[in-house]
Amino acid sequence: MRLPSGPDINLQQVDEYVQWKLNGAPIPIIHFHTNNAHALHQHLKESGVIVENIVDFGWIGYTFICYDPNGNPIKVWKANDLLEQE
Repeated sequence: MRLPSGPDINLQQVDEYVQWKLNGAPIPIIHFHTNNAHALHQHLKESGVIVENIVDFGWIGYTFICYDPNGNPIKVWKANDLLEQE
């Protein structure tokens, strides 16, 4: 799948899926960048998607995790505006 704003995404079917964990919590293997984490978070929440709270990492930016219909975590990230200017 070619995205208009950047890299290709290649999906590959596997025979077995292994969920990596850190301190018992699943590690998202898919990360998306957004220009407005708060608006996307609210939209997903209103659409019935399971979303965790937004975490503010200060000068780095904002992130939250949402879950696909199978319960797989997906991380969404919004860089701090100062980082995006570099």
